[in-house]
Amino acid sequence: MAVVADQLGLPADTADAHTHEHSASPTQRRRKPLALRHKLGLILLLMWVGMIASVLVISVFERSAMLQERRMGVQQIVDYATSLLADYEQRVERGEMAPAQAREMAYAQLRTLRFDETNYVFAVKPEGFLASHPTIGPDKPMLDFQDPSGKYLFRELIETGMNGGGFVDYQWERNKGEAPSAKVSYVRLFEPWNVLVGSGVYIEDVNAAIRHSLLINLALLGAIGALVTLVFWRVGRGIYRDIGGEPDAARRQVQAMAAGDFSSGHDRRDAPEGSLLQAIEHMRADMAEVVAMIRDTAASVDSGAREIAAGNTQLSSRTEQQAASLQQTAASMEQLSATVRQNADNAREVKSLSERTDESLKQGRGVMSDVVSAMHAVRDSSQQMAQIIEMIDGIAFQTNLLALNAAVEAARAGEHGRGFAVVASEVRQLAKRSADAAHDISQLVDGSAAQVGRSTELVDKANETMRSIEADAHRVSALISEISAASQEQSSGIGQISEAVSQIDQVTQQNAALVEEAAASSSVLESNAGRMQQAVSRFTVA
Repeated sequence: MAVVADQLGLPADTADAHTHEHSASPTQRRRKPLALRHKLGLILLLMWVGMIASVLVISVFERSAMLQERRMGVQQIVDYATSLLADYEQRVERGEMAPAQAREMAYAQLRTLRFDETNYVFAVKPEGFLASHPTIGPDKPMLDFQDPSGKYLFRELIETGMNGGGFVDYQWERNKGEAPSAKVSYVRLFEPWNVLVGSGVYIEDVNAAIRHSLLINLALLGAIGALVTLVFWRVGRGIYRDIGGEPDAARRQVQAMAAGDFSSGHDRRDAPEGSLLQAIEHMRADMAEVVAMIRDTAASVDSGAREIAAGNTQLSSRTEQQAASLQQTAASMEQLSATVRQNADNAREVKSLSERTDESLKQGRGVMSDVVSAMHAVRDSSQQMAQIIEMIDGIAFQTNLLALNAAVEAARAGEHGRGFAVVASEVRQLAKRSADAAHDISQLVDGSAAQVGRSTELVDKANETMRSIEADAHRVSALISEISAASQEQSSGIGQISEAVSQIDQVTQQNAALVEEAAASSSVLESNAGRMQQAVSRFTVA
């Protein structure tokens, strides 16, 4: 196989690999693949073996076909001989000749039958006596006849013919003094005459023809094999040139790239231009550049994805906090709106009470005016009573003077004036009591006048106070009206703010959902970037 491979003219580096392979251990030799020239040589050797085997198989099948043809020819001769005997039997049946005459003439004709120059027809009786043979006389017993190999030939022929006919193989001398040759005979029974008809053919002729055919086929095989070997040599050189080296080198390079190794440790830049190894080297260089760019990009994408994921996580947390704060703000706004509405209701109620208080103040001011008028009337009455009391006090003083004069006169009258003196004394006492009562009434009236004066001053002050309270009540009513209007406006504004806060809360929740989706997408992006980074990190480009 090595000689055939050397004839292919493959590069010498494969021979070094072959030498290294034989110098390695048996385990290493089993593991290391064959070199390309050895594989091509093995293929060429197998082709030669296949062609030679094909020629041999063809020769075997051709010999079998020729033997079958010879057997069929022998069988046809025996059939012809049997038909010849049957023709004589029909003549006997038609009465044209006697049975003995017919047999004599038939056997004589059988002795003259020849084919392939040396082959003949014979007839033997079941008892072992020959009925017809070209070289052996008739009625000769043949049961004990043996061929050179010791086979009882006629016994086997008789047994085969009596069992329906068939072929018998044996050895027979073609000529006297020659070595016996293989021969095959076909025998069958002709029942009307109870005789076995047979004929044989030498197989040696078949073998000679097969040898002649085999020599011709081998010569043709040599010519075709030489042509195929030349074509194979040229194709092998072309294949090796197209590959650029050993296919194992290309396999190792491809396996290294499949494992992610795009470094220059396995380059084949010394391979011929346009070869497979050179194309693999170009692909390795291009893939190394692409993988390096993808690895750098994957690292950048991974870093960016991590930052985006972290930012989205923080944004999601802050958005959730903002949503919670907005919910609390909305709840507080609802409470504030309820409080403002309550304040507006209270302001309206206070305004109503203020209006009623204003009415009451107007009524109180009227009553106070009446009281002031009454107090002034009381003061005037007190003054008039003081004047009357002064007048009564004057009358009492004059009455006392009159009583004193009457007493003086009664004293002058003596006994006659004693009764009058008693009356005068009583009148003077009455005048004194009247003066005392007038004096007491005068003091009471003066006290009452003083109190009425003070009460009048207090009533005047109260009246002024009521006027001030009325003015303040009008001012309070106006302020409460303004507060009520402002509360209504605040309630309306707070309602709008509450609605806006609700919308903001809804938008914030939607934003939170979008942020969560963005966070999930960022997580997926981060995961994908991590996987891409992990997948690309296994490539070695330098």
